[in-house]
Amino acid sequence: MIKKQKKYIYLFLAALFIRLIWILVVFNHLGADGFIEADTKSYIRPAIRLLAGEGFSQSSGEGLVIPELMRTPGYPLIIAFSMLIAKAGWLWFLLVLQAVLDSIVSLCIYLFLYNRVNQKSAALIGFLYYSFSFTSIFAIAAVLTESFFTAILFFGVVFLYNAYKINEKDRKKRSVITAILSGIFFGFATLIRPVGLYPLLILFILLITVQLIQKLKNIKIGKSYISWLKETSLYVTLITFFVFGIITGSWIVRNEIVADYPSISSIDYVNLMFYRAAPVEAYKRGLSSMEMNEIYKERYGLKSMNDQSMAGLQRGKELSKEAVSIILDNFRVYLRIAFGGALRLMFGAHQTYMSFFIGEGLSLVLSRLMNFGMVLIWIIALRGVITESELWPMAALTFFIIVISSGWEAYSRFRVPLEPYIAISFGIGLQNILGLIKKQIKKIRSV
Repeated sequence: MIKKQKKYIYLFLAALFIRLIWILVVFNHLGADGFIEADTKSYIRPAIRLLAGEGFSQSSGEGLVIPELMRTPGYPLIIAFSMLIAKAGWLWFLLVLQAVLDSIVSLCIYLFLYNRVNQKSAALIGFLYYSFSFTSIFAIAAVLTESFFTAILFFGVVFLYNAYKINEKDRKKRSVITAILSGIFFGFATLIRPVGLYPLLILFILLITVQLIQKLKNIKIGKSYISWLKETSLYVTLITFFVFGIITGSWIVRNEIVADYPSISSIDYVNLMFYRAAPVEAYKRGLSSMEMNEIYKERYGLKSMNDQSMAGLQRGKELSKEAVSIILDNFRVYLRIAFGGALRLMFGAHQTYMSFFIGEGLSLVLSRLMNFGMVLIWIIALRGVITESELWPMAALTFFIIVISSGWEAYSRFRVPLEPYIAISFGIGLQNILGLIKKQIKKIRSV
């Protein structure tokens, strides 16, 4: 037992060492500004206002304080916590915290494959893949939501799997507690990054439907529905979904109360209008999406793409309907653009980011090699999913996130939340392939 614990500590420290080295590399090459991205300030400002006692708010640009609706509270709360604990050194505290969380994910991947699926070789392969995944590593050195969203969402997935496992052993109290924790992680992950809302909703609907069909076949006549429900794993899903729904639903209700905007984030109308509908019209007109965005601002009377004024938000509700209409009228074009976004998301190689360190020429060559590598990784991961039914819910979640995230603005950074599931599936897939190769070698030698 002590040897196992030491092994886990060493694995965690190895993953953490790689990530801390990367943070220092970024700082050495780009300075502290290398940690700051285009969207970073939109997360820092709400955090500062929270600490100033102004609640989750923003400035209207006219000296007025209005409710913050574009950014959900999860990541600003984490930044505020870092500022509260580390004061002037909050940035380094936050980056190290992201590195620690990401290293825990690496260890959880190993433990999941080693204990849950009982795949020892796959555990090491999955751990190594994630620990050295550039997509995951680069995200921890940026003040953006990716690392926290990825970790918290993955913890929710692991807790949900564990809740089912405990249920199988008839430890119902622990199963309920674990299901509640899973719902909390799912809910908080969505408040860090709203993109988690729809994939999780779809996944829950799918899980509940499948379990209902399975259990209804086995229901005993004369037994009460409640007692039957308690004997099935269905209640685990329902509890998790209920907790998740309370957390995300509360935030939607808050937005309805403070701004008459019943949505998890006002970024939804911006996304629909400027990142979904505009590229469709731009394609048909032979314009760039940025040119089309300027036309849209003038056409619909918006001050900016992210008009967060009360009038802009109300206009945004109408724009969402308008955007959906444009997309449906040009659905084939939209699918073509979304498919291109899905390819960039799945196979992209962070070429622009790499060019900061190794120049444009070398980064272009390396990115093409990495594109090819990602194609192989996805193929091997698909084999792992096909051969291990335990991974099907993870595969479904991965697919739903790809569908929701795909579009004109999608690129390789959007793949960060998928990396833990790719690592797990890749580990099993590669182990299967290596096992087949070993068998073939034995056959050849025996002849």
